[in-house]
Amino acid sequence: MKKRKLIIIGVLVLCVGGGAIFAITRNTAKASEANLDGSSVTAVTKQDLEKTIAVSGTINSAATYNVSSEIANVHITDIRVQVGDEVKAGDVLATLDDTALANNLKSAQSAAGIASQQGNLGIAEAERNYNSTVAANDTAVNRAQDALNSAVAVRDAKNQEVANAQAAYDQAKATLDAAEEDGKEAAQAALDVAAATLEGLKAEANNAIAAVNTAQQALDDANNTRNKTNADSADAVTSSKLSAASSAQSANDSVRQAKEQLGKTTLVAPADGIVTAVNAKVGDVYTGSTLIVIQDVSGFKVSATMDQYDISDVSKGLAATVTTDTTGSEKMTGSITFVSPTPAAVASLTTEGQAATTATSTGYPIEITLDNPSDRLRIGMNAKVTIVVANAKGALSIPAAAIQQDEDGSYYVEVAQDVDGNGIADSEDFQKVPVQQGLVTDYYVQISGEGIDENSFVVIPTEDVEITNTGLF
Repeated sequence: MKKRKLIIIGVLVLCVGGGAIFAITRNTAKASEANLDGSSVTAVTKQDLEKTIAVSGTINSAATYNVSSEIANVHITDIRVQVGDEVKAGDVLATLDDTALANNLKSAQSAAGIASQQGNLGIAEAERNYNSTVAANDTAVNRAQDALNSAVAVRDAKNQEVANAQAAYDQAKATLDAAEEDGKEAAQAALDVAAATLEGLKAEANNAIAAVNTAQQALDDANNTRNKTNADSADAVTSSKLSAASSAQSANDSVRQAKEQLGKTTLVAPADGIVTAVNAKVGDVYTGSTLIVIQDVSGFKVSATMDQYDISDVSKGLAATVTTDTTGSEKMTGSITFVSPTPAAVASLTTEGQAATTATSTGYPIEITLDNPSDRLRIGMNAKVTIVVANAKGALSIPAAAIQQDEDGSYYVEVAQDVDGNGIADSEDFQKVPVQQGLVTDYYVQISGEGIDENSFVVIPTEDVEITNTGLF
């Protein structure tokens, strides 16, 4: 069996691309030997590891504003900007013909004035009817009260007359009882007159009581009528006021809507930015589409598309670095601010002359907002994005090629040791150490295990590796 040998001459660190291979040597008398068969070794190091995904994208502004109006089928009367102009929020960009809408506003304002007058007239009439009803009811109640008072007075007078007649009758009866025989006839006649008078007065008293009851009923009816008709008249006033308020509200809404419509004939900038498109000219009939496009260049973002193999590793908030041809090696930092949950829809033509159809691609749109955009960036530039999907600080790491796997699927490394002290680490000096994998990048693997640390050297299992003295030591 051929031994794998490695001349240990010193320590040299080479970094290539995103990874590093460490050729570990120690200067000995055999340093000049070359073209020896064996395996290379590498140092176990502590370093910050990152797993990244690279993707290409396009520079876009932080926000895009498509300026349009709900008003359509009117002529464009003025366009005050052109492509490249800087605008501030609220600046007037264009105006549309407002003749018809101005007339609509005048009509709405006139209708609102008429509705207000009609409402006031209706309220005034209802209030007059209410006042008249209240006065008439008060008069009726007062008259009924007077009639009752008169009936009560008559009743009381009749009752008094009955009492007096009763006393006269009682006196006449006493006289009859005390009269001598020769005076009884006259006393009896007087008693008969007193009795007839008493009965007549009692009948009148009963009539007076009935008259009081009738008067009381009339007063009660007058009060009930007053309460009902007064309430009805008051409700009529309230109803008139509500109707007037409703009419006024409707009319005022029409005025407000007419003003809003009229205001939409003036198109203003929704935010600060640069005009990047003007899609019509003065005199054109506006159809309701986007008239002017404004880009907010106070910030930039990168729009990119991730394939289905990488999108599951990407989420909002992940850090990213961005470079462009115009900024050279300058790295701009940012973070993912949008990840589409569905693939992008793309348009295609089935056959010549037919309408475009849509199909679903396998790419998922994402957006990266830049924290420190360069002044040299322009909308539409190509960008290269590196997304950090995982990282490990101060990770104990080795090149991925140094990881070996047993038949049971477990991982191990071979630690190189110069056990016999002869300056050569051969296969008898390799110690098998089980390890667990952590973060795996394109070049490095984070490891942990008993008996291995950053002072260890592990074998990269290759055959027939030529090792020569670099002359650096």
